[in-house]
Amino acid sequence: MTIHSSSKSGLIVTEARNLIRAARIATLATINSEDGYPYASLISVASAMDGSPVFLISELAVHTRNIKNDPRVSILFAADSSRHKDPLNAGRVSLMGAAIATKSAEPRERFLARHPEAALYADFADFSFYAMTISHAHYVGGFGRISSLDATDILVEESQARHWQAEASRTVQIINGKHQDELARIAGDNARAVACDPDGFDISAGNLIERIAFRERISSAEHIADAPRQIETDQDSFD
Repeated sequence: MTIHSSSKSGLIVTEARNLIRAARIATLATINSEDGYPYASLISVASAMDGSPVFLISELAVHTRNIKNDPRVSILFAADSSRHKDPLNAGRVSLMGAAIATKSAEPRERFLARHPEAALYADFADFSFYAMTISHAHYVGGFGRISSLDATDILVEESQARHWQAEASRTVQIINGKHQDELARIAGDNARAVACDPDGFDISAGNLIERIAFRERISSAEHIADAPRQIETDQDSFD
């Protein structure tokens, strides 16, 4: 069953985007350079401003050697299945595309906002940041909720992503300055925003990095004032 256009498809697209944005770990599948078999591994991951995955990996790792031989990859993002009686009812989305090493400042900034502990080794000579170019995606949200998605369903339009990137620091300052009460209510008195994008923002709460999703994608950073009305709060996720 493939859903392409209905009231459900909009929800599915939002769920797929949020799975990618919220993930701090994901499963990376590469093509083994030695025998051609699929090779799956666990990676730390974040998202670029446009919604595509970025990750930091060691040049010594098997998956890095595989990518250098064949850049085609798939990354699986999965929701927490422990809250479901049937774990296969938890949402997940697989992205297909290519991984390319990058020295751009944005992937580093976005990744370290979600993985501050990685600053200890991000500059090691044998570590590199990679960005994924998405070809297409496949979402499964449980029985009968399956959809093939285009890259454009996931990604923020290029000019919007550039605008958000230019305004990101100021937007984080606005969130921390004007919406501290909302942050404290959601995640405690020490909560602060550390990154933002058109789909939500990341907050640091003690030793945790949590994701706050907007109900709808905000096309312009200038409309950030609408964010508090869109914030989807799940108090249990911060306990």
